[in-house]
Parts: sequence; structure tokens; C-alpha cells
Amino acid sequence: MDLLNKNIPEFNYYNSEITYDLFRGDSFICTFTHRLNRNFQDPVAPSNDKIVNPATWNQHYRPNDEVNDNGVSEISKINRGDINAVKLGSWITIKVRASYNLSIRSLDERYTTESSMMGRARGFYPLQQASADGGYKIPNSYLINDGFGSTVGEKMYQTLPDSPYYNNVYTSRIIYSDVNIQDAYKNGYRTFKTANITDYTKQYGKIVKLVDWYGHIICIFEHAVGILPVNERVESGDGIGGPVFIDNNKVLPDVPSIISDKFGT
Repeated sequence: MDLLNKNIPEFNYYNSEITYDLFRGDSFICTFTHRLNRNFQDPVAPSNDKIVNPATWNQHYRPNDEVNDNGVSEISKINRGDINAVKLGSWITIKVRASYNLSIRSLDERYTTESSMMGRARGFYPLQQASADGGYKIPNSYLINDGFGSTVGEKMYQTLPDSPYYNNVYTSRIIYSDVNIQDAYKNGYRTFKTANITDYTKQYGKIVKLVDWYGHIICIFEHAVGILPVNERVESGDGIGGPVFIDNNKVLPDVPSIISDKFGT
């Protein structure tokens, strides 16, 4: 992110007026607030604000020494919770010229464990207040929508491999039309829907010819001959009125019945 352009002069405390040459559409002028420092987060009590012993870290504790003259560690006398409860925080607000619109940021909710402990996701000012309390000790959010950038990203050109999987040839597919109704205004033989297709295995080669045979289809492959029943019905039983059939909801079966795998054309 280029916050400042190289052509912009450096800030001079003795010069009260600074002139910039800004061109419309090149970048965004944003008011950006950044937090400079924050206190540590205690893993035991991350949002603690209460200091029990203000003098927990005193000079006579000698924290640089691991063990005192009596063989007792001085660092163990320091209350870590009180140290982490000190409210630290300073913010700076500046105007910057950036290639991204820094005013349009978003909450960073990717750190779920941190959000559950602190009670809020990572945010920024002025969406969240500039507070040094324990619940605001988390870092700022820097989620910026790239769609609001003044420049587009780099283009990536990837060469597709010369693979047969990108060349889809449906040589063993059968497409069938709707059922034609006699004396109807619409010709059902000319209506082909996208769902009215059935693909068969290519182990016998491509389909060469289809022949109608007493309500069945003789399917001739390159290396086999199969039969496909149309609107196949399965006999489920026999009663006084005759056999009982169950209609199949598919027009053609998923697997053809191979008559011979030695002859084809």
C-alpha cells in the first residue's frame, strides 16, 4: 500500500503551508487513524482492568536477577495481571493519499478465539472507540476491499495443458425427445430438453446406430451390440386381473443389456 507518493515533499515543521499536486481519480484522500501502542493480553485474564497492587513492580524486586540472596526468584513476586491491566494506548490521525480507500474497512472476524475472549472483533476508529480499556487491547483491523482500489491487480495467464479431459466428445450419448401427442399444436418429436439425455460407457466404443425393435432399441456400438428397453416396466406380482407392473421413472436405463461384446460395426 503506497500511503504517500514519492513526488510529495517531506513534512517541514517550519513550513505551515504545503502544496500537493493531486489528480482526480489517481488515488483516495483518507483520514486514517492508527493505534501506536497497546498493552499485552494476559492469557489468564485478557480483559482485566483492575490493578490490585500498584507497586507490584518495584525497584527492590530486582527483576533482572533470577534469584535473590535467599534463593527466591524476584520475578515470581511480580503480579503479571496487574502489569497487563495498565491502560496503554495512543492514537494518531493523519490524512493520507492511498491507492486503497482506507475509510472503507471492515471488522476482522477471522480470530474467533480472540473475539470470544474480548467480546468484540478487530475493528478500527471511528467504528470502535479509541479506548485503552482491557476489551480494546486487540490489534486493529486492516481488511480492505480490493474492489475499491484505484488500480487493478496483476493479470495471471495460465496455460491450459494439452489434456483430452478438456475435449468432451459425447460419442456414447443418446438424446430423446418428448412424447408426441396426436393432433396436438406442438410437435413433441421436436422438443428436446436438457434433462432428456443418457450417457453410456465408452468401453464398447461410440454408438454407431440405433434400431427400433418392438418397443426396444437395438444399440450398436463399435465393439458390441446391446438392447435398451424404452419406458421399462418391472413386474411386481400377479393377481386375478393379471400381472402388476411398476413403471420406471426413466425413459432409458442407465446400463444397457449387452447381447454380444464380440460383434460391432
